[in-house]
Amino acid sequence: MICIDASARMMELTRRRLQREGLASNRINFIQADVLQLGEQSWVDGPFDLVVTHFFLDCFRRDQLEKLLPVIAQRATSNATWLIADFRVPERGFARTRAQIILRLAYAFFRVVTRLPAATLTAPDTMLQKAGFQLEQRLISQAGLLHSDVWTKK
Repeated sequence: MICIDASARMMELTRRRLQREGLASNRINFIQADVLQLGEQSWVDGPFDLVVTHFFLDCFRRDQLEKLLPVIAQRATSNATWLIADFRVPERGFARTRAQIILRLAYAFFRVVTRLPAATLTAPDTMLQKAGFQLEQRLISQAGLLHSDVWTKK
């Protein structure tokens, strides 16, 4: 199992939490790296039968996702599962307005605090489909603000 993060601090917090929960962090290869450089790194060649990106894809601009998603998809096995949990904007009504306000505030905060490259949310669905994945299940919660997906590679 591989966990990639640009932040050494976040990886250390993850290790500590795993230890607190009694889980073996020594079974995870923690790699501090810029995920946008995956195409240049041999240590993440895979193949992987599971990809998990929870509240991760929303951190990138469209142009970055268009480069990143195919690189990850190339390393996935032919029947791989990709689990995603992330934000979304509902199509209409108060839920849409609510989500837009929450996301505008969140992006402004994280752009200042973490230098987040994205300023708006980019839905990855069409890029995942283009990379050979098919949406199997989507659970929407928090008045449409969140979605949890199961995608499988065709």
